[in-house]
Amino acid sequence: MNLISPIVLIKQSGRECPLCGSKPGEPGCPECYRFFADELKPALTALYGAPTHRGEVPRRFDERSKRERRIAELKAELAAAVAAEEFERACGIRDSLRLAQNETEAAQHGLV
Repeated sequence: MNLISPIVLIKQSGRECPLCGSKPGEPGCPECYRFFADELKPALTALYGAPTHRGEVPRRFDERSKRERRIAELKAELAAAVAAEEFERACGIRDSLRLAQNETEAAQHGLV
């Protein structure tokens, strides 16, 4: 059985990025990853076991993304509580949301 490298298959497609002109096997800009997504996902999965980045993230970015995820979760919980007319619960969630937003703002200004 003769297996062909996913990168070889991508390069053979003949397409070019509309923004930077790069070929699919040589992504040159962020648009390449969107434009060639269909070709790149199987190749990245074959090469690295996943179609997305699984490496380490600098601590400051990791903390920021955790705060942003927490705020998004709280907003969703708040909307659900209001929709269910659970107003006392919604007040507690609102207070938690404000606290999380204040912590995020303080961290952005280097106060945390």
